Amino acid sequence: MRDHEREATFALLDALRIHPLDAPTADLAGEMIRAWQRRGITLSGPDAVAAASAIRCGAILVTTNPRHFPMTELMVMGVDEEGRPL
Repeated sequence: MRDHEREATFALLDALRIHPLDAPTADLAGEMIRAWQRRGITLSGPDAVAAASAIRCGAILVTTNPRHFPMTELMVMGVDEEGRPL
């Protein structure tokens, strides 16, 4: 973060809800990694955790890389670098 972005960055972070990474969420992430690996698709650990967290919270995952999240049970919103919907 650049100095001139500090205030806006902390305002954004303060506005976010925090959901802990609990054992059921971690288990779901691991299950997704294994299931997609059997299909020949590699999910990164961080992407799997983000997806599992969103699924367990019933949240929409907003990302600049929607192709990283092939799960049909996950609601994904693709955005560009400026945050505009794709």
